[in-house]
Parts: sequence; structure tokens; C-alpha cells
Amino acid sequence: MENKRFAVIALLLTVNLLAVVYGITVTQTALENQVLLARAIDDRGDTIIRTLDIHGAWMDQQSEDILALMKAADGQTEAIQLLTDANLAVAQEIKVYQDYIFYLSGQLLETPETQAKFDVHLRAEIHRDGELIDSWEHPGLLTTTGLNWIEDQLGDSPSTTPAINLRVSTSTQTPQAAWTGLPGEITAYGLAKADGTYTSTGDGEWEVSHQWTATAEVSANLAGVHWDGSAGNGTLLCSDQMLLAALQANDTLTLTYTLTVVSGS
Repeated sequence: MENKRFAVIALLLTVNLLAVVYGITVTQTALENQVLLARAIDDRGDTIIRTLDIHGAWMDQQSEDILALMKAADGQTEAIQLLTDANLAVAQEIKVYQDYIFYLSGQLLETPETQAKFDVHLRAEIHRDGELIDSWEHPGLLTTTGLNWIEDQLGDSPSTTPAINLRVSTSTQTPQAAWTGLPGEITAYGLAKADGTYTSTGDGEWEVSHQWTATAEVSANLAGVHWDGSAGNGTLLCSDQMLLAALQANDTLTLTYTLTVVSGS
């Protein structure tokens, strides 16, 4: 476990250094949260290390791509544009990486002031021949449509259809609060929309999960929860991006959304 602590601290320092290079502001509070996270990983160490490894490998590849583009630039406009795009991609990934660390900080330290009033969290796993080959954990993004639906549920005209319909997409777009549905939703390959299984996990906390079996090679890059499985767009409660390996035929994809109502302070 001591090695895990050193690994986490080293990776956090690397992320913050890259953040400075790409102009991402890191506040003193954020740094303190990350240090506290490194000290509190005893219970969640394996999960954190696995997630950091996924991000680290991705950023290593981006760094190699950037170096290759720099060598090939030679003043060519197209190559320079590709380099710029790669820089932006790395900066965006660093931001996602830090957001995930901040989320774990709040969960591990259980400080209400650092947690949202309504929290959505996604865990995705890919298994091949019964073995876990990839996983992803990340806080989800509530849509504006989803916020209004929650308001209706509590104060106006509640729906009789629960938010348990799970869908995935091939799109690599960054989730937006304005979305009403997932762009590029997968409707074939064994990954069509499906109602998940609801499980209560405590007071004001529940999970919605489902497992698909892929019938062909496909990349699932986005996930979302809807409250009406029979509808198209217009019922998206929340969405999240996934950095996962491509699915092969007979691979299983398991999504587990954890939704929590936090009392706060």
C-alpha cells in the first residue's frame, strides 16, 4: 500500500505540472484535496491506481503523438493544426482527470461542503473471456432537461416512468448540459438501449446497472441514463464519457450508475 501512495502522489504531481503547461488553473484548495486523497487511499487504493493507470497510458500516447507532430511540422499549416488539436485534447483529458480526483476526494473524506446535492457517478467495466480488461469511473453530468425532470418529480407532476433506461454511444463528444439525448446512440451490435436493474444501496442512494454482450467490434464512448425507454431524445437525465478499449464480439460491457441525494450543510 505504501507503494500505491507514492504512485498516486507522483501521478498527481505530474498532472498538476501538465496543468501549468497547458494553462489550467489549480487552486490551493484543489492541491490540498489531492494531498488528502493520497493519504486516504487505503480503502479505495486499487480502484484509484487502476483509474490512474488508464489515464496515464492515454496521456503517454498523446505525448508521443505530439512529439511526432512537432518533428513533422516544418512550418506546414496542416501539421501545426494537428499539433494544436493534440494539445487541446491533452488539456481536456487533464481536466477530466482532475475532476475525477476531486470527486474521489469528496467521497473518501465525506465532507458535505465538497459534495453536490445530487450526485451521479458511473462505473463501466469490460470483461473478455471472464477477465476484466478495462474499467472507467467518473462523475456524470446532469442535463438541464434532467434537472427539470427532477423538479417535476418532487414538486409538480411526477412521471410514472423511473430513470433506469441506459444507453451508450459511439460519439467522442464531451457531454453537454444542453443535451436531451445521446448523439450517435448505438442501436445494434448487442448494445441497444435497455432498462437497467434498480437497487437501493442506502438512504437516498441507489444504483442502476445493466450488462450487454457485444456481437461485433464497437467502441462505446458515451453513456447516459434516460427516464423513458420508449422515447428518443428529450428524456436524458445525465450523461458521461468513457475512455475504454474497443469492445470485441462476445465482450461484456457493464454499466453501473450510482445516484445519491446528499443532505449537505
